[in-house]
Amino acid sequence: TNKERPLNATREMQGKATAPAKAGASCAPLAVRGDTPPTVNTGGQQNPAIVLDGRELKMVSSRTPSPGHFSHVDSLRFTTKELAFDPLRQCVTEFDFMDSMRHFLKSVFGFTTFERQDKGRDFYLWTFLIGDKKCQLGAVSFGGDSQRGTVSVYLTGMGCLHALPGWEKRLYNVLNQHKEIGFGPSLTRCDIAHDDLAGKINPRQCPDVYQAGGFDRLHNRPLASQAGNWIGDDPNKKGLTFYVGTRHSSQLLRVYEKGKQLGDEVSEWCRVEVQFSSHDRILPLEMLISPDDFLMAAYPVFSEWFGHWSVLPEKTLIKKKSAEIILESLEWYAARSYGKLVNVWHRLGLSSDEIVRKMTAGLEGCEFPRRLAALVPTGVHLATAH
Repeated sequence: TNKERPLNATREMQGKATAPAKAGASCAPLAVRGDTPPTVNTGGQQNPAIVLDGRELKMVSSRTPSPGHFSHVDSLRFTTKELAFDPLRQCVTEFDFMDSMRHFLKSVFGFTTFERQDKGRDFYLWTFLIGDKKCQLGAVSFGGDSQRGTVSVYLTGMGCLHALPGWEKRLYNVLNQHKEIGFGPSLTRCDIAHDDLAGKINPRQCPDVYQAGGFDRLHNRPLASQAGNWIGDDPNKKGLTFYVGTRHSSQLLRVYEKGKQLGDEVSEWCRVEVQFSSHDRILPLEMLISPDDFLMAAYPVFSEWFGHWSVLPEKTLIKKKSAEIILESLEWYAARSYGKLVNVWHRLGLSSDEIVRKMTAGLEGCEFPRRLAALVPTGVHLATAH
């Protein structure tokens, strides 16, 4: 079983598959015709590079110089070799290997708390949750004959938000070192997002933009879909979402009302988010340090939407905005559900302290509602990373 099988047992069948390949061997460049159409028809862009990845031909995600810093990495998954953390193959159990990764996870991201899961994810034998079930910052998965000696690290949106500032550059440097050694690190998913707190860019614009070709790619028009109550312009104020592409696409666009998603019916906060996947393309490591360039190149309309942006909202502002919306929503539901009960206690002569003790009886320490707990992670080392 997964619980009993030692880590080294999964390596015995791998043989040469776990040995590091020569740097650059998996991405031999091919000649590209000069008349190849641009990735997006915005004019002045370079033709997409095509490389050989193993036995498959893949495009390299394009980039366009951006006018400023207006986006951030909102979710990420990458792989590298187990040998990068256990070069002498000394780890016997999954706990040994996780211990070998602790310094990397703390120094790059600031993460210090991990929970072993009963089952591995994505066909790996073992998975350790980063953070806890109330505040899931990501996951580390490894082990398994079919995974060829790789380890997968996944960061959720909360993981990217709560990681120590500058984690993108630190991770970029580490993965480049792995690349030079021959461990073949790769990004398998990278979500890049732009937050418009004023809502000037919103999903209601998207159907007209779609019809005008603003989301066309390689002279093709991807599938579009909508979520939320578009009939009557969202009368319940739950928020609208416009999608371009599908979850099986190498590129999926979401434009949605983030503030309303969090529970604020009058919020103007909208988010534009592109999910890049390595289904049929190479995701360059430079996405970590230059997300604006890759977001700009995603769709023709982005040059118009983001051509004037120069300032990225601070993560602390995003955290504060999210917490305010969630807290206000929880207060509304608490008053509606338990306000009358509190009023009865008050009329019976109970003091405010007594009412609070009754309402919090059985809670351990400083337990928060799950939606707020996600904004107050316990598994992040707050000291400056080195």
